[in-house]
Amino acid sequence: MLHQHRERESWLITQHAHGLLSGELARVWKYKTDAAAKLFPLQAEGDLMPSFEFLFAIAMHDYAWSAYDVSPRFTEEAAGVADFLHYPLAERLPLYNKGVRSLASMMPWAASLVSRHFSAFAGLQGERDFQRWHETFREGLMLTQDAKLRVEEALPYLQGFDLLSLYLCLTPPGALRDHLPAWLLADDTFRAPCGERISLRWEGDDKLSFDPFPFLTECVLEIPVYVLEGKSFATPKQLDDAWTSRTLKKWSVRICS
Repeated sequence: MLHQHRERESWLITQHAHGLLSGELARVWKYKTDAAAKLFPLQAEGDLMPSFEFLFAIAMHDYAWSAYDVSPRFTEEAAGVADFLHYPLAERLPLYNKGVRSLASMMPWAASLVSRHFSAFAGLQGERDFQRWHETFREGLMLTQDAKLRVEEALPYLQGFDLLSLYLCLTPPGALRDHLPAWLLADDTFRAPCGERISLRWEGDDKLSFDPFPFLTECVLEIPVYVLEGKSFATPKQLDDAWTSRTLKKWSVRICS
């Protein structure tokens, strides 16, 4: 669960909704020929078209959270909501494992990419059993050497769209940002997978501008948001009561230059 802190209320966004948003950003991104030519075929009109397996992996990378995000979990940290930053590690690791196993039954290449993504998380580098499990898992997928190379080429894109989606979900002007980690683009600058630095500027809660503009076209992104009264919750009952009386809204954000 993502928890957007606001002055008088909380906006909760499921991990899978954030993942789908990552996939939508990947779909409308304008790929640089020199940076992505190894991943995608060059189209007749001269543009690079992302493959289905690439978009599928990015959109579904947090699908395993769906069963955990049916309702928010209380914690004494993080204003009372166990968001993705504060979910217990002992429960997150098997969740990641379950997620890539599910993807493997549908698309092994996507499972390998998401496994690499999870394994690269900075906070998990010292989890040796977890790292070994994922190395063994990826070897068991029996990908060709070419497919393995494409996984490595695709990894910076998944990491980038994941980060950009988190920024979009958590940092509009109406949100409080003092609790967010510095790695969540605290300087409002996104380093694209090709290395280009892109300045981000919110123009109200419903418009985010990019300079230079990295997408094929301007578009409107729609994000399902659960709105709870109160920006923090001191007890499990307070959180349960707020969740019971929640409202569901569609938050629209225009992406523009």
